[in-house]
Amino acid sequence: MGLGPTTTLDGDRGEGPSPMDSVLLGLMGCMGIDVLMVLQKSRVLFGGLEILADAERAPEAPRFFKRVNLTFVVGGILEKDSPKLGRAVELSVDKYCSVLHSLRPDMELTTNIKIS
Repeated sequence: MGLGPTTTLDGDRGEGPSPMDSVLLGLMGCMGIDVLMVLQKSRVLFGGLEILADAERAPEAPRFFKRVNLTFVVGGILEKDSPKLGRAVELSVDKYCSVLHSLRPDMELTTNIKIS
């Protein structure tokens, strides 16, 4: 079995993302794919999706994520479809995102949606 693509991780962020950056990227990717799939199944047309993250880590070891805020920026979506977009994010949080459900249950997650 092949290992798939390789990635350089760097605790100093010089040559690549830190391991914790990678966890955050995994969360963003997982939720992004969930949202895209739900929107496609709902036949919602849109132009693009960007996810912005802001996170706070515990000040002392093991420095886990205490809080994560994700902003979903969606372009080219019709106003009438915005409730479906909200529902797609909600389904990712509540049901589909395996990365999110692998993190600490006491981590505070907030989501925002911006239509551009």
